Amino acid sequence: MKTASKKALTLDLSLQTIVVVPMLIACIGGIFEKDIYVFALLFQLFVGFIQVMSGLIHTIRYEDELRSKYSAYAILYVAFLILIASLIRGAGFLAFFMIFVALVPMCIAIWYWTKTYYDWRNVFSDGNIFSKGQTQSDEDLLDDLEWL
Repeated sequence: MKTASKKALTLDLSLQTIVVVPMLIACIGGIFEKDIYVFALLFQLFVGFIQVMSGLIHTIRYEDELRSKYSAYAILYVAFLILIASLIRGAGFLAFFMIFVALVPMCIAIWYWTKTYYDWRNVFSDGNIFSKGQTQSDEDLLDDLEWL
């Protein structure tokens, strides 16, 4: 597996954070005002798109095995949702929707964001900590940005 550069991981983490944080805020707001939860679902669409694209880019460009599995499972999960949602009718649809369309994708999005964060932090810590996934990059493009 090739290692993603600091620049690539910073861009990836930044894009994800821009949509994950509002999604979480809208989810919390949705507890108090149900109309706000619609925004959480809208942000989930953007989060899903960004994260699947990120997974595909990391799979193709950096040969990341974990993100390859993530991308395949995410695409299969969406296909599963479309198939099952077309079959469920009545009262069961709301329970299905809340669990499989709202809760599970949110947990997956948080997991993927956390994985990206740990990879980003690992690259900036010279590969001394965190997961097995990423190590120090050969492309230290942002070394001049010491504030990170």
